[in-house]
Amino acid sequence: MADSLRRESKSLMLVGHLPFMERLVRYLVVGDAEQTIVNFDAAGVVVLQRDDDRWSIVCALSPQLLGSVAR
Repeated sequence: MADSLRRESKSLMLVGHLPFMERLVRYLVVGDAEQTIVNFDAAGVVVLQRDDDRWSIVCALSPQLLGSVAR
């Protein structure tokens, strides 16, 4: 999946389950799927940005925060 994302040139939204999404973000940002960099909650959102071949976390939203915004 990480290789497919490197070839993509447009914005994407990926939806998935733990622990896959958590491991994918870890791998993209630091190159190690085991290194904790952000705590994932079920139903949370993490926004990444890519500059050239470097990924960074723009924001991480918890399901509690998302629920309060939707009301």
